Formats: sequence, C-alpha cells, structure tokens
Amino acid sequence: MLEDAANPNFVEEVCALFFRDSVKYIANIEQALEISPLDFTKLDSQMYNFKGSSSSVGAAKVKEQVILFREYCQDGNAEGVKKAFEQVKKEVEELKKKIETYFQV
Repeated sequence: MLEDAANPNFVEEVCALFFRDSVKYIANIEQALEISPLDFTKLDSQMYNFKGSSSSVGAAKVKEQVILFREYCQDGNAEGVKKAFEQVKKEVEELKKKIETYFQV
C-alpha cells in the first residue's frame, strides 16, 4: 500500500535503509561494549535509535530484543546487555534472510 507509480520500490528502499543503518548501529554498540566500565547511558541512547528504526519497518522481534537491551541498560546489567545484544544481531540476520527471500520472489 505504501508503493505507488511514483515510487514503486519504496518498501524495498526502506528495508535497505534499515539494514544499512543496522550495520552502523551494531558496529557502534560493539565498540561501546568493548569499553570498561560500560557506559549504560550511551548504550541505551544508541539502542534507542535502533528501536525507532526497527519500528519503522515492523521488525517486531528485533524491537522486542532492543527493548530488553534497554531495560538491562537501565538496570546496569552488563551480562543482560551483552546477551540481549547477541539476540538483536541474531534477529536482524534472520529478518534480513526473510526480506531478501521476499524481494527475490
């Protein structure tokens, strides 16, 4: 419904933008996770942007893990943050595979 004659590839472009941005968000968060002690405020801020991006494409499973990550940041739970981040990456990869399959059809 979002596509029209003026922009027939709108959905594909939005998804491509999401995945391009995801690479940046993931890289930034990976760098922030290497710094000790963890700056939970910075991590939460970076993940906040990821939440908005995942919401815009309807990536519900990614968004769920992002919310969990942010909750761990608020609790100061380093182990939880790391586990949730691994799940975020996993969900992004799974979504990417599904989206790529969809656009190939």
